[in-house]
Amino acid sequence: MYRMYKNKTILLTVLLFSTIFAFLLTACETEAPEPSASIADITLAITKSSEIMFPEMVEKKLSDAETYYHGMTMSIIDDTSYRINPAGANPDEIAIFKTKSTENTPELKRFLQTYASEKKKEWQDYQPGEVHKFDNVIIESKGNYTVLFICENPEKALEIFNGYFS
Repeated sequence: MYRMYKNKTILLTVLLFSTIFAFLLTACETEAPEPSASIADITLAITKSSEIMFPEMVEKKLSDAETYYHGMTMSIIDDTSYRINPAGANPDEIAIFKTKSTENTPELKRFLQTYASEKKKEWQDYQPGEVHKFDNVIIESKGNYTVLFICENPEKALEIFNGYFS
């Protein structure tokens, strides 16, 4: 009789702690942060900053991304806004990607690191004077949002981006 009582006590204790643990995990989950503006507005604000020197830039959207970012897994991307020079005369690039899940972030970051590395190699042969812009490339994530900043002052671009999250 004592043994059966002991087994029930252990079982109830395990169930109680499991329930408490599950509750704590659920209570600690937070939604992925969302910016206070659209990603198109954010990329525009970055390129219009007086603290960063940009050439003429045009905005590209999700429909253009598959052609521009060869090899990117587009099924993980929910939205994007990126700005590049229309003539391709410089490597400046401001890109914000929204993935469908934060679980997609590592894959996207790996792709963007490879992309930036390959782009740097291309610019070494094309315009060596612009290669310094690759020295401080920023690829970072905040929730479902991942950024790629290739420009004179990527730290300022990141500061502007982060300012849209409260």
